[in-house]
Amino acid sequence: MYIGRFPSAFQTQPGRLALIATLLAALAGLMLRQGLLGNGPGNIPLETVFEIVSVIIGCMITALAWESRDHRSPATLLFSSAFFAVAWLNLAHLLSYPSMPAFFTPSGAEKAANFGFAARLTAAVALLVFALRSAQPQPAKPTQRRLLLAGAIGYTILLTWLLLPLTEVMPAGPFKSTASWLPMLLNGMAAVFLARRFATHGHPFDAWLASASWVMLLAELFGVDNWSNSGLHDLLAHAFKALAYLLAYRAMVTHIVHHPYERLAAESSRNQRILETSLDGIHLIDMQGKVIDSNPAFAEMLGYTPEEIRQLHVADLETAGGPGEIAAIIERLHQDEPNALFETRLRRKDGSLIDAEIAISMARLPDQEFLVVAARNLADRKAKDSLRLAGQVFQHAHVGLLITDADGHIVEVNPTASEITGYPREELLGKLPSLLKSGQHDENFYRGMWTSLLANGFWSGEICNRRKNGELYYELLSITSIRNRADQHINYLAVFSDITRRKMAEDRMRKIAHFDALTGLPNRLLLADRLDQAIAQNQRSGKLLAICFMDLDGFKQINDSLGHEAGDLLLKEVAVRLQGLLRGSDTVARLGGDEFVMLLTNLSTEEECCQALDRVLHSVATPYALVGDTLSEVSVSIGATLYPADSSDADTLLRHADHAMYAAKQAGKNCYQLFDSRMEQRLQARHDTLRRVARGLTAGQFQLHYQPKVDCRDNRVVGVEALIRWNHPILGELTPNEFLPLLEDDDLALELGEWVFREALRQGNQWQSEGIDLCISVNAFPRQLQRPNFPEVVARAVAEIWPSLQPGRLMIEITESAALRELDSVQKAIQECRRLGIAFSLDDFGTGYSSLSYLRQLTVDELKIDQSFVRDMLSDSENMSIINGLIGLGAAFGLKVVAEGVETEAHIHRLHELGCDIMQGYGLARPMPASQIVPWLRDFSTHPTRSYA
Repeated sequence: MYIGRFPSAFQTQPGRLALIATLLAALAGLMLRQGLLGNGPGNIPLETVFEIVSVIIGCMITALAWESRDHRSPATLLFSSAFFAVAWLNLAHLLSYPSMPAFFTPSGAEKAANFGFAARLTAAVALLVFALRSAQPQPAKPTQRRLLLAGAIGYTILLTWLLLPLTEVMPAGPFKSTASWLPMLLNGMAAVFLARRFATHGHPFDAWLASASWVMLLAELFGVDNWSNSGLHDLLAHAFKALAYLLAYRAMVTHIVHHPYERLAAESSRNQRILETSLDGIHLIDMQGKVIDSNPAFAEMLGYTPEEIRQLHVADLETAGGPGEIAAIIERLHQDEPNALFETRLRRKDGSLIDAEIAISMARLPDQEFLVVAARNLADRKAKDSLRLAGQVFQHAHVGLLITDADGHIVEVNPTASEITGYPREELLGKLPSLLKSGQHDENFYRGMWTSLLANGFWSGEICNRRKNGELYYELLSITSIRNRADQHINYLAVFSDITRRKMAEDRMRKIAHFDALTGLPNRLLLADRLDQAIAQNQRSGKLLAICFMDLDGFKQINDSLGHEAGDLLLKEVAVRLQGLLRGSDTVARLGGDEFVMLLTNLSTEEECCQALDRVLHSVATPYALVGDTLSEVSVSIGATLYPADSSDADTLLRHADHAMYAAKQAGKNCYQLFDSRMEQRLQARHDTLRRVARGLTAGQFQLHYQPKVDCRDNRVVGVEALIRWNHPILGELTPNEFLPLLEDDDLALELGEWVFREALRQGNQWQSEGIDLCISVNAFPRQLQRPNFPEVVARAVAEIWPSLQPGRLMIEITESAALRELDSVQKAIQECRRLGIAFSLDDFGTGYSSLSYLRQLTVDELKIDQSFVRDMLSDSENMSIINGLIGLGAAFGLKVVAEGVETEAHIHRLHELGCDIMQGYGLARPMPASQIVPWLRDFSTHPTRSYA
């Protein structure tokens, strides 16, 4: 792999010299072979001259290498030490010539040849070892230097001691002939390795040494063969050896002298360029404080020319003190602090002061000491620090930063901007910010933005943009115009942050605040706002506005029978149907539960409103598939009021619509009612009555009367029914029919019903303590039965008031209509109360619908035939047939049957004939206070067949 590089070594000056030497050697060898150079002995004087030159050069190599301290690597020192031995051996070779005086021992050709061979072999080994040296030599340690020199001297002495007494160390023969080729082989290897090192590292001295090794090889070629009868081959061998030593010396000169000086010159030039281009002010001062040199930056920093600076003293520049103080500082630095770093203030040529950071170090030359001072303008550093800080802020800011030029093209963005927009920096640079437009803003928006930006230099607001992936995002954006000194717009800085999550959270909060979570319809709060807007709009248009309050009929039954999930599905479907009936300007809202409000705007006539309500009734009444294939049905009761015919405020309009809805409920449901003033009067009267009932209950104005239930076949009293009376302070005694219907849909029914229950228990417990054994029947409001904790309320009252209650001594009467409307919840309450020993009676039986099918699902003990059938049974055959059927129905289900409204003996006898024995009515006994029950019972037991009409 290195062969191709070898020619590069021969393209240098030493390579060309080696090539010329090779051509000369070839020419001389050819001429010697052809006998063209003549015959005869060699030229001893010239050989002596060449040998002396070789000795001198060997000594010069040793001296040069040994005095070069910076290049005393082990390989260099070994090479120089080896040439010390070579020089000595060559000198011994010269002194051993046959014509020379005795050199310790008699001189002779063989002795000279032995010293010559030893010199050539040592030189060849030295060249090869140097060729194989480390690529990164380390300086030789003092011990190594001494050992190498001692080794060279010892080697020389030893070899001389061996060769002097022996003249035939290497006698002529095959061994000597073969050994003579060894230096040639070593020189050839050294030439190859040195040429390869030059091709690899490019050090010129390797090329010179490669040439030296090659020429040494040529010298060996003339020494290993006689070539011809001429003795000129020895002369040529000595000449080429001298040339080789000269090339080796040139290599050492290059390695030890030229190369270091070139490096020094390059380093000096580099340092000079560093000084000239340094932004710090560097100057030299002598030990008296006089400026002896400076770089251009220092002169420029203080406003002087370099020539002017060199005429100044430090005291002229330094504000810290006069020349004496400066000298003291310099002396202290010289003695105690050869290096110092501090901040001071320097005076410029114009008299202004600048803050500077000073770094001082001591420099020593053989004939001079001076201080090297570096001054740094802190204003520049602070400005750079500010720029660096601004750059750090720009890169690491958690807001998007985008800079455009005056034409709006993006020139820089920070990583956060790329993260927010989804565009890499490279794709944004050079583009217009309109790349991010979402299409959500019209041209007026952007026109207003630029008008404000150009007029005020600033714009701030929220904007919707589009990311690279097409996703919309919201950002809080501030744009600032950056102007130059001429007040021209040169850049625009946009600072923005992603507020998409916040906007989404705001939208969610707004939706939660203004929309129903289940149906997605506007809630009460948003409805109020829409109603105000609709009123204002209709005031301008002169049209009618209908406020429609809607309540579902039968929703509770759906909830109880199918579960709340089915109820939620029903409400969602109703919402969808109502929305499908709306026009663009109309609104439908859910107030909660099963209550909805619809606003119908821009109506021309009341008839148009009625037509819309008919469509609502029909749509809501369409069956719903909520669970499986079973269809469920509900209807809706609607109350409506028209604005401006009803010119009330928004809250009153809603209340009037609610009143009208209540009237629709009272009218039989699944219909609508339009509000009028008489309706409000009736409702107001109802509210007044409820308040009076509440006050009367607190004032103890209510009392229970008890009406006996008699088994006319056995002439015995089987129980009493507790009936409430209101002892009104003005109107006198009021019956239940005069006030109870008003309470059924109000929470006051719960309070009054619990009072009735607890009062009946108290009276029953008292009668039991007096030995009177009666079953007390108590009427329960439908609202009571609908309470989930009704059984717990009953159990707690029994435990507190009548703990010794026997099973069957308390009966709760429920109306058939309430039982059928709340079948599941009523049946559950019946089952839990029956565990307490409480019986149940189904009151007003026969007045409801589907009685037979639902009767199988209710666990009751008694049926009470409604008095409306009993009263006219003697004159109305249909009523007689109904009673007969009801009695048979009770018997079929194993229930006691009680006939209410028995007023005459004829009723008693006819009911006997039909099989109904237990009766209740004025024909037997009127309701009476508890204080009259005991006397009545005593009188009844005395005259059991007496009629009490």
